[in-house]
Amino acid sequence: MTTPGTQAGPLVRTERRGSVLLVGLARPAKHNALDEAMVGQLDGVLAAAGQEACILVLYSSTPGMFAAGADIAELVDRDADAALRGINSGLFDRLEAHPWPTIAAIDGPAYGGGCELALACDLRVASPAARFAQPELGLGILAGAGANWRLPQTAGLSVARRMLYAGEVLDADAALHAGLVDAVHPRDSLLDEAVALGERIAHRSWRALELTKLALRAHRPATTGFDLVAQAVLFESDDKRERMSRFLDERARRRRERSADEDGASAGPAGAPDPVPPFRIRELTVEDGMDLAGWSRPGAWGIEDALERPAPDEGYRAVVDSEGHLLGYCCLGAAARVPGVPRDSSVVDVAVGIRPELAGRGWSTELGRAAVEYAASVAADRRLRSTVPEWNTAGRRAAELAGFSLVGARTYADQLYEVFEQPTSAVFSRGKDE
Repeated sequence: MTTPGTQAGPLVRTERRGSVLLVGLARPAKHNALDEAMVGQLDGVLAAAGQEACILVLYSSTPGMFAAGADIAELVDRDADAALRGINSGLFDRLEAHPWPTIAAIDGPAYGGGCELALACDLRVASPAARFAQPELGLGILAGAGANWRLPQTAGLSVARRMLYAGEVLDADAALHAGLVDAVHPRDSLLDEAVALGERIAHRSWRALELTKLALRAHRPATTGFDLVAQAVLFESDDKRERMSRFLDERARRRRERSADEDGASAGPAGAPDPVPPFRIRELTVEDGMDLAGWSRPGAWGIEDALERPAPDEGYRAVVDSEGHLLGYCCLGAAARVPGVPRDSSVVDVAVGIRPELAGRGWSTELGRAAVEYAASVAADRRLRSTVPEWNTAGRRAAELAGFSLVGARTYADQLYEVFEQPTSAVFSRGKDE
């Protein structure tokens, strides 16, 4: 077994604290996405940990994340043979089979394989930032590494159906209510609380713990064989390859654009291509959410917003150009309302965001026009409102170009905001911002 404070490899870190072995995921650039290299290193840690009685605590060595799931760059090339090998499902089965109890400490998103990794542990504790989702069906595959049976076994069949079929995201409170997590603790104390729980468990009889785990595992349903075969079928489908290839192509393009932007390149062959108007609004997709994960400045929008289906006058939506390229987002209602601003049934709040590499290149007005026209179309007889921090001169100018008028200033949470409104009948300014 590794000694205290040593690193099992560049992707996994271990540390022994008394009877507890901390196992830290350490692939922050990929949000701890599980590739075969990380799976191999985790397997090595599990093999060593099984030689000496210990409680495992699995966590992310980088705060604010847990595991983003499987690595899409590997999944897109995996075929039926790879699916039948059960790369991730095998790891999770071996984690579940660790002779003594295991605990997952989740601080941030646990999506796809990350959620299945947490489910393979005996207990789960979370910070308020934890989020749980199973977005696999949006990528043309299924949650074949345990969620199809561990999720209903843990959180109930109705919750499992909503998460698997509809892509519903559970925040920490909802996960606690559903029984998906056992406790919620502040981020600063989360790992210490997980270790303390592990130490309490370790005061029990090691042999009794081992036998109790065996008894509880006897209730394990025999569905994993079906999962492997079903995943093998999906891994060979054109739908899966097209969806994953599209995601990877978009990610590669974003990286090239960011690199050109950082080097000071202007629009042209070496820089990010100009969008093609007109812009339009559509619902977010899982692919949009994954796209956002690569943005250098994602703003308030998170991948969980792409997994929800809000009412037309609430939540986040994608702004795309005529070729379907994701350019930014607009959000309406509570999602756009500054904390502390009272709800007004006669008003629809509006906010927009643009891709970082498009900022400052004159496309904010086109994007804002599409967002405001959409907001007006669902606002009925309500006014539109945009609340802008007083220091945000670009936001103030964008609001004015969108036909909003300054109606006052308010202080919320020690920050001065300027409040802009427009009636739904207002016509958006047609001038392209510079």
